[in-house]
Amino acid sequence: MKAKIVLLLVLAIIVNSCSKSQFGTKPTLSFVSASTTRLVNTGDELIFTLNFTDKQGEVDTLFMKRSSLVCSDTSNTGFMIANEFDTLLIPSYSSTSYQKGQIAVSCVYSGSGDFINLNSCINDAGASKTDTSYFLFCLKDHSGYLSDTVKSPKITIVKN
Repeated sequence: MKAKIVLLLVLAIIVNSCSKSQFGTKPTLSFVSASTTRLVNTGDELIFTLNFTDKQGEVDTLFMKRSSLVCSDTSNTGFMIANEFDTLLIPSYSSTSYQKGQIAVSCVYSGSGDFINLNSCINDAGASKTDTSYFLFCLKDHSGYLSDTVKSPKITIVKN
């Protein structure tokens, strides 16, 4: 009977010690929320919230791409992001190993200032039209490791 208890105890210790850490060599990124899924009026804000982890604590760049379901890439005059990811530098912070954090990306509809400006798209005749887009995000650390890409829900941007 004592041998079984000792065996179960040893087995429990082995299973416990084999659990994987949530921190790996490359950073991780997960999508948490979008403050809205519909932008209607000039000045409406859209805030994306993302969680990240990084073993070395040295994330420095967030990549963001808007993918339109309505507009072609050639009609993107005045339209944020076309074929490539935009590079958003993460402000300096005190880094520590095994870091967890949250990133908020602030966008505004037809606005200006410290926000990423979002506009409805333009059709071939030059008129504004309602768009539905989703956004992709990827995180890079100082060593060049990239996280997996995460995707937002669909965001409707109503023409002004």
